[in-house]
Amino acid sequence: MGKAVKVLLVDDQPDFIEPVAFGLKAAGYAVATALNGDEALKHIKKDMPDVILLDNRMPGADGPETLKGIRKIHKTLPVIMMSAFTEDVRSDELAACRVSGIFYKGDDTSKMVDLINAALKKK
Repeated sequence: MGKAVKVLLVDDQPDFIEPVAFGLKAAGYAVATALNGDEALKHIKKDMPDVILLDNRMPGADGPETLKGIRKIHKTLPVIMMSAFTEDVRSDELAACRVSGIFYKGDDTSKMVDLINAALKKK
C-alpha cells in the first residue's frame, strides 16, 4: 500500500473542519488542519502537503491572500478553494492563481474527494 496523500484543510470554522477532516481520514487521506492563512503558510513551509483545501473567507489573511503566499512557496501545488457563497468565487481570478478546483460547502463531501483526485492527476 502506498503512502497516504497529505491534505491540508484550511478553514476558520472548527464546526466545518472537524467532520470534513474525519471524512477525509476515513477515505484514506493524511489530513492536517489550519484555522487561518498564517497557520497554513507555516505548515506548508514545515511539511509540504500534496493538496490544499483553502477557505475563501477567513479573518486576517483570506483565501486569495493566502493563495498568493502559497504561490510564492510552491507555484504548482494543487489548491482547491472552498466557499459557502457562490458569488465569492470568481473563476477568472482563481484561474489566474492556478486554482485546481472549487468546492461549495453545501455540496456533498464526495465531490471534495473527486476534486482532490482530479487535482492530483493534473499535478
